[in-house]
This record gives sequence, C-alpha cells and structure tokens, in this order.
Amino acid sequence: MTDRMVARGRVLAAHADGRLAVELIGQEACPGCRCGRLALASNVRRAEFVLDGLTRVRIGEEILVTMPAAAVFRGALWLHGLPLVGLLTGAAAAAAAGFGDLGCLAGAVTGLTGALLLLRRIQRRWYGDAATGLRVAPTV
Repeated sequence: MTDRMVARGRVLAAHADGRLAVELIGQEACPGCRCGRLALASNVRRAEFVLDGLTRVRIGEEILVTMPAAAVFRGALWLHGLPLVGLLTGAAAAAAAGFGDLGCLAGAVTGLTGALLLLRRIQRRWYGDAATGLRVAPTV
C-alpha cells in the first residue's frame, strides 16, 4: 500500500493565490480499494483546491494531485464510523429505556439522523484539513 492516493487532473485555471481549478480525469478508482477518485472529489469531475508549494503549471497541462493515505483513512473512518455509532447508540438507548422493537427502531433512526447532521456540520473543517496535504506535480 502506498502512503499517498493519486489522481490525474487537467488544470482549468490557475490563480496567483495558489488556487487551481482542476478537472479530475482518467482513473476512476484507486487500485487498492476501488472507492473512487481523490477523497475530496469522489463524485465530482471538477474541483477547486488550494495547494501549498505549488509548482508552476499552465492551463490545460495534465498534473498529478496526491493526498496522504492517512487523510483518506481518517475521512473514511469518520464518514462510515460516526453514522454507525449513532445508529447503534440510538437503538441501545431506546432498548435500555425499555421501549419495544418500534421504539428501538425509532431510536436507531434518531441516532443515525443526529450523526449525519453532525457530519454535515463539521465536514467543511475536515475538507480544509485534508486539503492541506494535497500536492501537485506535473505528469511526466
């Protein structure tokens, strides 16, 4: 397993402040897990990233955008783990309170909904943290 996830992209626009508008192209999934293109843009063909230490690139040039595998793993853990914990906690709380099967189902749905709302609320901060590890390099 590599320590970085890689996606090919084409530069659509380059700004003086380091922002790049990048269209992700080519490989649809990483060879290891088949989970999709770069974690920040798994279902998006065009994404804009703020990159540190940017190499000079030209519009239309193909580049490689890499992200640390640890950031991908942390994101996947939160994305899948928090809703599961919310679902199980809601069901367990309803069962401990003595509710029947329908009460446990309602508790599970409530816990899942709460976890999804929490994820939505904090996702921008996580995206910003993950974006700090992004790097760009021209393809050879």
